[in-house]
Amino acid sequence: MEAADAAAAFIAKKVDAAVTWEPFLSEAGQTDNGHIIATTADYPGLITDILIVRKSVVSSRPADIKRVLKGWFRAVDFTAQNGPEAAAIMERNFGIEVAEVEGMLSGLRFSSLEENIAAFGDNDAESPIVKTFNSAGQVYSDAGLIKSPVSGAQYFDGSFLRALK
Repeated sequence: MEAADAAAAFIAKKVDAAVTWEPFLSEAGQTDNGHIIATTADYPGLITDILIVRKSVVSSRPADIKRVLKGWFRAVDFTAQNGPEAAAIMERNFGIEVAEVEGMLSGLRFSSLEENIAAFGDNDAESPIVKTFNSAGQVYSDAGLIKSPVSGAQYFDGSFLRALK
């Protein structure tokens, strides 16, 4: 189910548990039957959004990748420093109410460039992002969702982040 549908089903007592996010998480958690078991605040870094780029683009357009990353971190900084203005811009561009934007942002924490560099490390087995990827792969393998896990070290490239420093 989508996040809103999962929360609605939980609030309506159609399901015993649900996975959702803000603003639906708070709504479901505040019901008489709601109890939030865990959030990403309890496990920082567990849920990570990642920019994925085709290998052909990495080799043919590295300057464009750097521009996208620069733009992303400018937007992160702008949102942190100008919350209401950022929410109004998102309202116009995403077609959702400011209150909904603010609700979603209230549960999010955007990582800085420095935090991203630390997470990617040197793309070795000790990098936090690689450890999380490898753990997830093992869970999926144990559950029979994939045949066998692969090493995250072969999929992550923090060099573009380090080049922005």
